[in-house]
Amino acid sequence: MTEQQLLTVERLINGRDAYEFHHGDCIGADKEAHQIAQRLEVDVVIHPPEDTKFRAWCTGIENEVRHTAMILPSKPYLQRNQDIVDSCDLLIATPGEPLEVLRSGTWSTVRKGRKKKSTEVIVVYPNGEIGS
Repeated sequence: MTEQQLLTVERLINGRDAYEFHHGDCIGADKEAHQIAQRLEVDVVIHPPEDTKFRAWCTGIENEVRHTAMILPSKPYLQRNQDIVDSCDLLIATPGEPLEVLRSGTWSTVRKGRKKKSTEVIVVYPNGEIGS
């Protein structure tokens, strides 16, 4: 994530009094958000991908902060992304680009979240601005 995205995501998680945070265990934004959630003492649920090429291998101990982390069984990316959407009522996405693109796991998950009417979708753009 960009510095602006990191600050905005931390503010969103902290401001919502989140009790549980789900992520896909990929390097980059998932791992950074995992560290934010643990620092804020939010329980973490990890939905790892079957393909380990970009996996972050997050655990219950990150940067010497210990907090609850449940690691679910690995699944293919698209199924895992749907599970994340189905598990939450707020989806925070941090895409690497300012415009929606096809063939992007992040944007695919955003589209899935938008289809689920009971899920609020917040997109945090690289400049830290928020959209839906």
